[in-house]
Amino acid sequence: MFRGWASFFGWSQYELGYRNTLMSQSFVPRVVAAGLGSVLLWAGTAKLLDMNAFVGVVGEFGLVWEPLLPTVAWCVVVGELVLGVGLWLGRRWASLGAGGLVAVFLCVLGYGILLGLDIECGCFGSGDKSSGLTLKQAAGIDVLLLGACVWLRWSTRPRGAKRPERVVIEKKNGET
Repeated sequence: MFRGWASFFGWSQYELGYRNTLMSQSFVPRVVAAGLGSVLLWAGTAKLLDMNAFVGVVGEFGLVWEPLLPTVAWCVVVGELVLGVGLWLGRRWASLGAGGLVAVFLCVLGYGILLGLDIECGCFGSGDKSSGLTLKQAAGIDVLLLGACVWLRWSTRPRGAKRPERVVIEKKNGET
């Protein structure tokens, strides 16, 4: 009998992460999640306050086709805000999403460092160059944030849950 789209494709609830969608109630992971969520909310809100300047910063990297700059900038801001709220609410998917977002940021910053770009990173909004972070400083912060995401994902993993055994069904002609 069909039990949903996941079982149709042969995936179990364990593989999709349905069993433990909330992070543990331990104090340290909750504090790390709240801190990481706060950083993402702060960054997203700062960019949201001056979207035109952030679109310009995204364009300075030269990675996005110019007509798509506003769309990419809005996706980054919305992603940061959604993931920040998800971390504050203790959702495990938010730690995975935040890790992916920070990894993308690290790739973009690495690209800028390799090219020797002398631009502001735009991590926490846009302002004059004297108050902004350099690309190397932003990369250092992102390495710490990525480490926090990895640790958070690892520390809130389901423990004691065993992966269900796969059942092999034999066909009539003897093939498996």
